[in-house]
Amino acid sequence: MARIVTIDIRPECKAFEEEQIHVRIGSQSDTQFLQSVLDEFGAPDVVLDDGSHHHDDINVSFDYLHPRMARDGIYLAEDLNGGYWPQLGGGLRSPNNFINRCKGFVDEMHAAATLYGDEVVAETDITRTTSAIHFHDSVVVLEKTPYLNHTMMIIPPDDPGRA
Repeated sequence: MARIVTIDIRPECKAFEEEQIHVRIGSQSDTQFLQSVLDEFGAPDVVLDDGSHHHDDINVSFDYLHPRMARDGIYLAEDLNGGYWPQLGGGLRSPNNFINRCKGFVDEMHAAATLYGDEVVAETDITRTTSAIHFHDSVVVLEKTPYLNHTMMIIPPDDPGRA
C-alpha cells in the first residue's frame, strides 16, 4: 500500500488527509521542518516538488532531500518555467535557475568521461548516485541508483583495431 506524504504552507491542505495521505504544514525551504518530516516518515522513494515555484526554495529542498532519499529514488521538480523569470529568483543564465543547475548535473553525472578531456569535472554526489536525468517541458527528473562505478575504457585514436 502506498503512503503519500505532502507538505504545504497552507493549513487548509490538512483537509486532504486520508488513511494513506499525510499532510504536514511547513515550508519547503525550512530544513528543520524537512528533517522533522523525514524523522516521522523515513527516507522518501519519490519526491515531487510542486512547491512555491521560487527557485531559491526549489534549490534548498533539492539540496536537503536528494541526498536523504532512498538509494534508488526518483526526484521530480516541476513548474520550472518560472526559473526564467527574475521575480521567481531566476533568469535565462541565472545559476539559481534549477534547470540551469540540472544542466550542470549532466556534466557531473559524466565526470569520469572528463578525465581525458580539456576540462575535468569533479566527482560529486550526483556522479556517485545518478543514473539518468530527464528534461521535459518545465520538468526535470533525476533517477538515483546505488553507487555507480564510472569506469571507462579508452581506445587511443591511432589504435589499428578501432572501427
